[in-house]
Amino acid sequence: MKTWNVLLLLFCLSSAAGRGQEAGVLRCEPQSLNLTSFEQTLWLKWEDGPSCTSVTDTLTYELTVHAADKQVHHEEATLMPEQMGGNHSWTWTSHLPLECAPQSVTLTYWYNNTSSRAKQTLPGVQFSKVELFPKDKVFRVGSEATFCCMVPPGDSFTNMSIDDKSGTNMGIGRISSQVYAMTVLFKDARGSLIDVTCETNKTDAGTGTVVDYPPADRDLQCETRDLASAECQWSLGREDYWYHHNPMEYHLLGREEACLSFSDDQQRQSHQHQFQLTFKGRCSLKFQVDVGETNWTLTAQNKLGNVTLHDHADLSKRVRMLAPENVAVTNVNARNASLQWRWSVRRYYHLNTTCQIHLTFGKSNTVSEVFGLGLNLTFLTDLKPNVFYRVKMRCGTAQHFWKWGDWSKSVGFHTKTDVPEAVDVWMQRSKNKTMVVWKMPLANQSRGQILDYTVALTKASGRGQLNRTTVPHSDHRLMLSLDPAEEYIVSIMARNINGSSPPTTITIPTPDETQVKTSRISGTKGAFSVSWRGSPEASCGYIVDWYPVEDPWSVDWMKLPPNQTSANITSKHLTDGCRYFLSVYACTQGSPVLVERREGYATETRIQGKLFQSLNHKQRNLDVEVSWDPIPLSRQTAYIHGYNLYCRNSNKHVVNVSTADPEATSLTAKGLKVDLYEFTVTAQTAVGECCKETFSFTLNSPTDKMTMAVLFSLGALFLFLFFVTIICYKQWRCIKQKVFPPIPKPVLVNRWMTSPVLLESPFLLSAQVHPIDIPQLCNEPKAAEPELPTQDGTHWTSSQSPAGYCNQPLKIRTASHLSVDSAPFSLSSSTCRGDLQNPSYNLKVWSEDRNSGSEQQLLDASASPTSSGQYKPQTDMEVFRPHPLREESQGCIPCDSDYISLPR
Repeated sequence: MKTWNVLLLLFCLSSAAGRGQEAGVLRCEPQSLNLTSFEQTLWLKWEDGPSCTSVTDTLTYELTVHAADKQVHHEEATLMPEQMGGNHSWTWTSHLPLECAPQSVTLTYWYNNTSSRAKQTLPGVQFSKVELFPKDKVFRVGSEATFCCMVPPGDSFTNMSIDDKSGTNMGIGRISSQVYAMTVLFKDARGSLIDVTCETNKTDAGTGTVVDYPPADRDLQCETRDLASAECQWSLGREDYWYHHNPMEYHLLGREEACLSFSDDQQRQSHQHQFQLTFKGRCSLKFQVDVGETNWTLTAQNKLGNVTLHDHADLSKRVRMLAPENVAVTNVNARNASLQWRWSVRRYYHLNTTCQIHLTFGKSNTVSEVFGLGLNLTFLTDLKPNVFYRVKMRCGTAQHFWKWGDWSKSVGFHTKTDVPEAVDVWMQRSKNKTMVVWKMPLANQSRGQILDYTVALTKASGRGQLNRTTVPHSDHRLMLSLDPAEEYIVSIMARNINGSSPPTTITIPTPDETQVKTSRISGTKGAFSVSWRGSPEASCGYIVDWYPVEDPWSVDWMKLPPNQTSANITSKHLTDGCRYFLSVYACTQGSPVLVERREGYATETRIQGKLFQSLNHKQRNLDVEVSWDPIPLSRQTAYIHGYNLYCRNSNKHVVNVSTADPEATSLTAKGLKVDLYEFTVTAQTAVGECCKETFSFTLNSPTDKMTMAVLFSLGALFLFLFFVTIICYKQWRCIKQKVFPPIPKPVLVNRWMTSPVLLESPFLLSAQVHPIDIPQLCNEPKAAEPELPTQDGTHWTSSQSPAGYCNQPLKIRTASHLSVDSAPFSLSSSTCRGDLQNPSYNLKVWSEDRNSGSEQQLLDASASPTSSGQYKPQTDMEVFRPHPLREESQGCIPCDSDYISLPR
């Protein structure tokens, strides 16, 4: 960029006086020309000649600049007569370093068509090696700079370059046979030297340059700290001033002493939550503070320019106090303490002072203010017992408050213990199980080491005695077995060495039988935001509790005031992938009332691991049903919206079956073809499909299954018969003995059946033998027969034959002889055993009246042959007793071994 400055040329021209003078040309030539340079600026000085004082017309000056015999600048200036006379100067800044080529300035003046010319020349630099100019120069950001490379004789120019991206090469040109120039545009300040190099065929050379900004300091403010000196501070224009290459100079009130210092003021930008460093400059000097208002001036300058800052202030009204010293806390009690400090400046004791006291414990902090004249003592009140505090303070003037002073050093102290605060209690009830739970007191709530808890239980109706239980300090819950039909009042007190806390009372209601609909809730950024309608029953507020579905006893809760109908449950209380039940209760004077119930995930996560347990499949014709066990909630880390079944055959054809029922436990693929299939079951959730389970199965034809079933049945029957045959073969003798026992032959003791004569009986010696009807012998159920005593004191005993057994009448034909061979007589084994002495025997027939003890003859001797009906032989002989309830009309008679004897 070309810069030129034409100073006013004062010429004193003289003219001829009087008309009688001879006409001629006035000569006003400049004299004492002097051409100098500074960096890239030419400075020309000269004086007007004596004749210039007589000039009455305007005078024109021409200035021409040549570099390497080439004109690089030309300008004209016209001066009025009153501007002439004396010394003159002219400056011009070249875009090209003056060392790159000889510079000459020609000064020409014109007056009344006459001219005069003077020339001054600056010789070029003599060089014998590669040189690069300018050297170590500072350039303004956004400016253009020209660098020239001087190549000595015998070398050939190759290239010029810049090694930093802050400068852009605008092009390379040739000034002369041995001089080349490169123009660079500087776009940014890098904070370090930028190397510019020139290369020849033999060697290379380089120079360093700096790109920077002119001063831009601002916001000068002056104040006093100790009431005996002034301290001024300001904001630096830029944080990246490079003081080594472009140093800044500051002067306060024009004084030459150095007064520069820096500090880093960290200012938080709340909307971006980022830190921004603001560099401050400070300068101080001794000053009489009570002199009233003063104009404060600060000058800042560097190689690229300067700036002047101003401030107008009365420092007696701008007092920023120093930090209090020797801060100490004394007389510490459970709820109060004393705070005292000292001042390093004695004049502070005579000032009306206000101080801020900052107390912190844990993540809580409080700020309070105190006032006073020469304040150096105050009291700390409303402290919490058994808490470690840290305190710091700062002060300022109460009159003409300017700014808060510096913070003092932080001091720590610990308050004494006291009785605990009332504990925060809640409950969880399910049928006859109730858990009372309370939050472990914090250090500031316990106010000392908790020794134990006392839980008192009584019925809300007032019936029953008060039960007390002591719980160790490490526990914070108690499981109770309560009557579901009763309400109970539970109170809890915490105890430390100083005593017991005020009791906290809660009424435990009966289990809620009302069907409060449970709605779903979705978490936001891992937290729950729940709201509900206000309840008129909530006289003391609301309680919001939440617990994992699989563990209802792990309950947490928060208590809210009556005017708040929403709550935020933050992520630090929740676990990702866990389903929670949330309940909202209205706090009443009695038991809490359930208002709403929700369930949901704060953050749904992808279900990991094996979800489908006992995955089975079953074929029905050409349909395949895939089933699994119900999925427990503890395995579900996200809501299941349904299930998908994919069937892929050998041709990669896929059949998809799905359901939107999250409770489904089976899916059926219908109408498949006989082929080898790959079945895949997945669950559909909000975070995508998951829990992929795959198995292969060959789908067979239904007829093949029927044939296989028949063959299998026949094979099983054959094996069964085979084993039965083997068993029967091995056990044949035993089976034969059980099923077909041998029949014993009759044993004939006497020969009464061998002779017809001997077989005759006196009762049967009749002319004709007629069939005899013998009364039937019947068995009665044994269970109904009591034992009956006889006349001689003995009892009857009997063994019955099978129920309902009766002997059938045997037809006896009239014959003159009886033989054994013609009428075989066989006896089977019986429970009744006896000796058969004679077929002609008399049977005793008992009458219904057992008390009479009379006996009747079975065959009356006087009976006619026609009255003797048929004879009924006994195949099984048994002994019968008379039964008191037996009806004789049935035609049955008892049998006794005394009357019927079998042959031995």
